[in-house]
Amino acid sequence: SNSRILRDHPDWFLMDPESGQPLNSEMVSFGGWRQGPWYVLDGSHPEAQAHFTHLFAFMRHQLGLRYFKLDALFWGMLHGGERWNSSSTSVEAFRQGMRAILH
Repeated sequence: SNSRILRDHPDWFLMDPESGQPLNSEMVSFGGWRQGPWYVLDGSHPEAQAHFTHLFAFMRHQLGLRYFKLDALFWGMLHGGERWNSSSTSVEAFRQGMRAILH
């Protein structure tokens, strides 16, 4: 993948329990659309949450954007894999990530 975030912060992603690497979506789903593989940021990870908060605050306040179309949100609730907060369900981790966007 050419993702800087994946390269610099692989621990922010849903992890494959067998390899200890970010979970390739093909392991638990159809794998995404074009130019895979696809990976999922872990909404339960505090640093991923901080990234969401910073990114959306920048777009909101510095760029003046008021509308965000977030596509394919079901990826945030992907089953399987290990989360930073192992007690979080996929839905709880998704909600934590969405809350970080709203701050």
